[in-house]
Amino acid sequence: MKMTVQPGKRPGLPKALFNRDLRMSDIEINEAGAVTVTFIGDDIYTKNATQRFSITLSQNEIEMVVEAIGLDFGR
Repeated sequence: MKMTVQPGKRPGLPKALFNRDLRMSDIEINEAGAVTVTFIGDDIYTKNATQRFSITLSQNEIEMVVEAIGLDFGR
């Protein structure tokens, strides 16, 4: 997975915060089917500093992603 950041109000070059394959230990699924991906990425401003990032997608949002990329899981 690659995660980048860039300025929101003006054009700018993206900076990679994270760039490696996800591991199963990076992923949690709760009882409602929401998926949380958590990883340690680079800090935007401070060299050699890191931040813990978490992204949570509901089951509905996961289904939207699957539909967007055209996968069919037997529905």
